[in-house]
Amino acid sequence: MDIEGAYRTIPIKPIHKKYLVLHFYDEYLIDHNAPFGAGSSHGLQGEVGDTIIDILYALRIHPAIKWVDDYSIFRFPSPCGTYLSDQFPSLRYDYDLSLVKLLIEPLGIPWHREKGQDFDSVFPYMGFQWDLSNKTVSIPEKKRVKHLSRLSAFSTKCQEHCVVKKDVETINGSLAHLSFVLQRGRSHLPSLFHWLSTFPNEFTPRWPPPSVLSDIAWWTTALEDPNAYHQLSPSSDPKDIGIWIDASTGWGIGVLIDGRWDAWRLVDSWDIDGRDIMWLEAIAVEFLFGILAALGHCDTRFLVRSDNTGVIGP
Repeated sequence: MDIEGAYRTIPIKPIHKKYLVLHFYDEYLIDHNAPFGAGSSHGLQGEVGDTIIDILYALRIHPAIKWVDDYSIFRFPSPCGTYLSDQFPSLRYDYDLSLVKLLIEPLGIPWHREKGQDFDSVFPYMGFQWDLSNKTVSIPEKKRVKHLSRLSAFSTKCQEHCVVKKDVETINGSLAHLSFVLQRGRSHLPSLFHWLSTFPNEFTPRWPPPSVLSDIAWWTTALEDPNAYHQLSPSSDPKDIGIWIDASTGWGIGVLIDGRWDAWRLVDSWDIDGRDIMWLEAIAVEFLFGILAALGHCDTRFLVRSDNTGVIGP
């Protein structure tokens, strides 16, 4: 369920209204509700949202979660339930969506008329499509097409013109969000992060480096797949096969795996172009990943021992 105009339903204390003034078409208007964008509005809406969740739990409607104004309520089969499900006719439940809305109707919550749906094992939440039966999360087709179109336009702009910082921030934010589903894309985000750090201000445009164009091409290909999804599964304990890695600016890189080791000496002038110990430690991790892949390991969590908190630390 989604609250319609969530930020516009939080009233302002009457004595404070004179301090909340909007400038609109050469007129100054006193606002009566919290506006979207005001620094305090997020906190105010959050307090109301948390209260709604608390009331739902008190009414024994749970689990229930929310993100800003987007609410998802779950239910489990109950032997004493009186509500049937069209999806699972043989199961009974303690409540349906109509009862949920009826119980909290005194709160006066303006639920969005078009967003939201009845109880189902497949539902949207936080911009993703969740499938409880198959334990997967994917990008809804409408959003996939939208993000692909936006990325294509950004790619064309990068190849023809300089771009400003805001354009990069918009694309970076979208791709970081999508990386929850397209998790391999996480390794194709650092180039954008680094490029953002080079903009001197909001107005000076810059040409993208080749690494950004390469990563944008990867994301474009990834978003062209309408069947991409991420399998949801609990994290397993990491395997301990005796992995140790270290790097030294005075010698090089060393890797130890299950009693077997290898090492690489530094070449002269390795520390050019701003390379330092952090760069070297990152290369050590990359070497480790390459070795593990060569040994046939895939989709496995490993315990890695290292004294480098800058690259692999929390």
